Amino acid sequence: MSMLEVDYGTVQELIEKLKRDMDFRKDFISALDRKAAEEELIKILPDIQASPFNSWDPYIHIEDVQRGRILNAKKVKIAFYDPVNKRADMIGSKKHIYSTTYEDCSCDDFRYKRLPCKHMYKLAAEYGGVNIFVLSR
Repeated sequence: MSMLEVDYGTVQELIEKLKRDMDFRKDFISALDRKAAEEELIKILPDIQASPFNSWDPYIHIEDVQRGRILNAKKVKIAFYDPVNKRADMIGSKKHIYSTTYEDCSCDDFRYKRLPCKHMYKLAAEYGGVNIFVLSR
């Protein structure tokens, strides 16, 4: 049962628990945020499935860590885009240039985690036809 499905009896009991238990409050807010992201994901799911970014399980994009990467993608700058090969050179936060496709990136984050990085999310948002930023926090 998820945090949002638990029966607390009355709204007042829930409010009292939120007031006195900081960990519960954090978990509750996180559950609300995840539910909102899931609802947004369902709206953009057809776009993801029709895009070159469709090789990823769409539900990974609503994980907290991934939503943080999506948020950070807003700041990424694209130096060059090759529409034929569907790849881009992205300027990283330390001015490194990363070669990025919808399935791969030369950045350390992707090499270690093997999950979409901020560069891949920027590529999907700018050239992949996916309004992925609706999933960010």
